[in-house]
Amino acid sequence: MSIKHNKARAAVLGLALGDAYGRRLEFLRGEQVRTTPAGPGHDFMWTDDTHMSLYLGEAILDFGGGALHADEFGQCVGAQFSAWLADPLTPSTAPGNTCIAGVQAWRRDHDWRSSGVPTSDGCGAVMRIAPLPIRFAGAELAEAAEIQARLTHGHPNAAEAAVAASWLTRELLEGRPLSTDLIAQAVARFSDGTWSSTGGTTAEALRAAVREAGASGRWLDEAAIPAGDGGWRSPSALGLALAAALRWGVDAHGEVTPERFAEAVDRAARIDGDSDSVACLTGMFLGAAGGMSSLPSDWLAALPQRGHIAGLVDRMLAQAEPLVTAAPEDVWVAVADLHGHPAHLDRLLEHLDAELGDRWNLVTLGDYVDNGPDIPGLLERLIALREERGDRYVPIIGNHDVACLRAMGWPLDNGPDRRWCAQWSRNYWSPGGSTVEAYGARSAATLAEAMPPHHKAFLRSLPWLHDTGEYLFVHAGMESGPLGPQRRKLINQLLPATASWLPPQLREKALAGVSDPSWERVVVSGHTKNPAARTGITRHAPHVMTPTRVCLSGEIDQSGVLYAIELPSRRIWSVDASGNVSARDTQGVESSSPRTEEHALRRRPRAR
Repeated sequence: MSIKHNKARAAVLGLALGDAYGRRLEFLRGEQVRTTPAGPGHDFMWTDDTHMSLYLGEAILDFGGGALHADEFGQCVGAQFSAWLADPLTPSTAPGNTCIAGVQAWRRDHDWRSSGVPTSDGCGAVMRIAPLPIRFAGAELAEAAEIQARLTHGHPNAAEAAVAASWLTRELLEGRPLSTDLIAQAVARFSDGTWSSTGGTTAEALRAAVREAGASGRWLDEAAIPAGDGGWRSPSALGLALAAALRWGVDAHGEVTPERFAEAVDRAARIDGDSDSVACLTGMFLGAAGGMSSLPSDWLAALPQRGHIAGLVDRMLAQAEPLVTAAPEDVWVAVADLHGHPAHLDRLLEHLDAELGDRWNLVTLGDYVDNGPDIPGLLERLIALREERGDRYVPIIGNHDVACLRAMGWPLDNGPDRRWCAQWSRNYWSPGGSTVEAYGARSAATLAEAMPPHHKAFLRSLPWLHDTGEYLFVHAGMESGPLGPQRRKLINQLLPATASWLPPQLREKALAGVSDPSWERVVVSGHTKNPAARTGITRHAPHVMTPTRVCLSGEIDQSGVLYAIELPSRRIWSVDASGNVSARDTQGVESSSPRTEEHALRRRPRAR
C-alpha cells in the first residue's frame, strides 16, 4: 500500500515537536519533572533525536531510488552521520556518547556491520527512525532499520526496537489506526520469524506497553516497561512512547486531536528518564496516526526549522517510487502560475469542490511571487490550503520562487546574494508588481527582513516536482530522454554550477513543446504563455497536449486568465479577470481529429 503524504509530514514534525517539548525536562526528576513548565516559550528547541533523523533522511535521499542494497545504504548512512557529527549545531543538541563512538568507528573503518558499540542498546538507535518508513516498506524497511541501528548500536535490542518502530510507523502512514491490536501484530512478527529475534527484549517491552496503556493513574510507570530504565534503552523508549500514545493520544475510534497529542506528549516527557526521546517517539506515532491536523498549531508555529523539516519530507516523498500509484478513479487538478492572484484560485476551488466533492487532489505548478496584486495574500492562502487539505494538496516551486529565495541568500544563508538580487530585479519583475514592493521592503537585499518567517519557510519547503507514478508535475517541463536522472536532480534540488542560472526544468520555455513518447509518465507544467503558438501544437490552443505531455498557458499576470487541467479527463478549467469560471472538454476536441496509436490521448500504464 502507499503512504499518506499528510501523515508522513506529520510523523517527522510530530517527532520534532515531542523532542522539543521533552528537551527542557530530560534531566529533571521527581516533583520537578512533573511541574516544570515546558512547550513553546520554554527552550523549545529539538535535540539530537530530531537532528539525527534529518541526517538519516538526507542519507535516504543520497541512496536514491531502486531496491535496497545493504552496503550502499550503509555507506550513505555512515557518510551522513559523519556529516552530523561535524555539524556545528551538534554539540548544542546533547548527542549521545554511543552515537558519537559509533560514527567515529565508522569513520575509521567504513564498516556499518562492526562500527556499533557491541554492548549498547541505547535509545539513539530507535529515536531517529522516522524517515525510514517514508522510503521503505516490508523486508527492505526491516533491513534498512537494522543497518542504521547497527552503525552506532551493536546490541540486539537496538536493531529489534528500530525494526518494530519502523514497521509500526509504516502501518500508521498507510492508514492503519494506532491500537493494541497493531502492537500485538508487531509482537507476533518476532514470534513467527518474520523478524529475526536475537535474544533481545523488544517483544517483551511491546507486551508491557499494551498492559501499561490500559493502566490507571496520571503518570507512566517506567518500571513496568522492560528494562525499567525510563527510556534510556531502545526497548523501554519504544514501550513507554507507545503506552503514552495509546493511553492519552487516541480516542476510542483511533482519532488524534491536537489536545490529545499535547497531553500524550506531556505525560511521555514527565518521566524520571529520557524525556525527549520518549516524547519524540510519542509525537512521531501520533503524527503518523493523525496527520497534520492532529499537531498543535501553536507548537508548530514555534518549532525551529519547521520549513526545513517539512521540505526534507517532501523531497523524500518526491523521490520514493509509489508502491501503489494513483488508482484509476483518482482525480488530479494542476493549476498554472498564480503570481499573486488568490482571488482567482478561490473562485476555481469553489467550482471544483462543488463539482468534484472532496475526492480530488490539487497541485499548484509554482510561480507564486512577482507580477501580481496580492503576493502576501496568495502565500497566506497556500499555507492555509496545505493545512486544510493535507496530502490532497501539493504546491511545487517555480523559477520566480527560486529566484526570490536565491536573492534572499538561499541555500547558503549568508545574507542577501547581490548577484541574484540584480538578476531577479532585472529579469523577473513586471512594473508595479514586484514582490519587494508587495512586502514594503526598500530593495531586494532587504526583502528577507520584511517577509514574514512563515512565508519564507513555505517557499523553502516547496519540492521541485511532484511525481504520482502516472503524472509528473514540474514548473517548466522535462528534457527529452529518460526521466530518472532529471527527477533525481530535481528531488535533490541540485543547482547548476553557474551561480546566476537555474535548472532548465524550472526556467526553460522551450521545454513547453518537448514530448517524448518513451516517457512512462505524463509530464504536466505551466510557466510558458501560449505554448501552443510557440510549438505549433495548436489543437488545444493556447495549451500543448500530447499523450505524454500537458503544458498549460501560464498567462495570468498578462491576460488575467488562470488555467487549470483536470486529470485524467483533461478537461481545461479557466477563470477570467472578472471571476467567470468555465470548463472545456479537450478529449472531445482531440477525438474529432485523426487518431493513431502514437498520438491518441491515452492514459499511460501505471508504474508498479
